[in-house]
Amino acid sequence: MEDERARKPGPDQAGRSLGWVTPIRGRRTFEVIIDQLEAALLAGQLYAGARLPTERELAAALDVSRPSVREAFRVLEALGLVDVQRGPNGVSLRRESGDGFASILRLDLALGHYETDMVIELRCVLESWAFAEAARKRDPEIFARLTDLVSQMAAPDLDPQQFNELDVAFHATVVDGCGNELAAMVLRGLRAVVKRQMHEGLLGEGPWPGVHQQMLDEHRELFKVLSEGDAASVEAQVRHHIMTWGKRALDIAKAAEATAADAPPDGTAPAGSSFVAAQRAHRDLSEV
Repeated sequence: MEDERARKPGPDQAGRSLGWVTPIRGRRTFEVIIDQLEAALLAGQLYAGARLPTERELAAALDVSRPSVREAFRVLEALGLVDVQRGPNGVSLRRESGDGFASILRLDLALGHYETDMVIELRCVLESWAFAEAARKRDPEIFARLTDLVSQMAAPDLDPQQFNELDVAFHATVVDGCGNELAAMVLRGLRAVVKRQMHEGLLGEGPWPGVHQQMLDEHRELFKVLSEGDAASVEAQVRHHIMTWGKRALDIAKAAEATAADAPPDGTAPAGSSFVAAQRAHRDLSEV
C-alpha cells in the first residue's frame, strides 16, 4: 500500500492551495483563519510544515484587507502555531509545538482567572503521575540531574530564592523527562505561579535554616523513593509534598491579604497591629 505521507503534496503546494479558505462574514480575521486552519488540518488538506498562501492571496480569498491578514499571522505566530519568515518562505505551519499554550496559561493565571487551589490540585494530578512514570522508567540521565540538584540544595548558604529555583528545577526535571510533552507544557505554564507560591511558603513558614532543612529532607526522601523504582510510594509522597506546601503558601497568601487590609494609607501602623507583625516577620526572615 502506498504510504500516505508519500501521497501528500509538498509543503509549498499543500498550504498554498486556497481550497480550504472561505470568505469571512462578521468575525475577527484571526478567529476565522484559526477555525479554517483547524478544519483543513482535520480534513487532511493541511499538515505541519505546510506553507500557507501569501498575505495577498489570503486577503483576496477571505475578502478582507491585507493588514487584517497580517494581524492574523502575528496572532498565529504569538500562539506558536506558525513560523513567519521574510522572503519567499513566507508563513508555514510549525512542525513542532511552540510555547504559545504555556504563555497564554501564564497570563491567565497572572490575571487571576483560576484559583490557587486549582493550580495545586492540577500539580498533584500531573506531577504524581510524572514521578510514578519516572520511577518505572528509572532513566539514569534523569537520576544524574536530580542527584546534582539535591546536592546543590544541601549548600548551607542558600537563601530561599536560590532554593526555590532548585526546587522548581527538581520537579521540572522529572516532568520534562516523563515522556509526555503535553503534561510538560502545561506545567511550564504553571511554573511562574508555582515559583511564587513556593517563595511565599518558604518565607512565611518560619526561620529559614529550619525550613531549609525540612525541604532538603523531603527532596532527599522523594529522590530516594524515586530511585528505588517504587512508583506507588513516590506518587503518594509527591502528592502529599505538593498539597502540604501548596496549602501553606495559600494560607500565607490569605494572611497577607488580611494584613494588607490593616495597612493605613500613609504606610504606618500601630506597633501591635498584624500588618506590622507581618512586616517584621518578613524582615527577620530576609536577614537570616
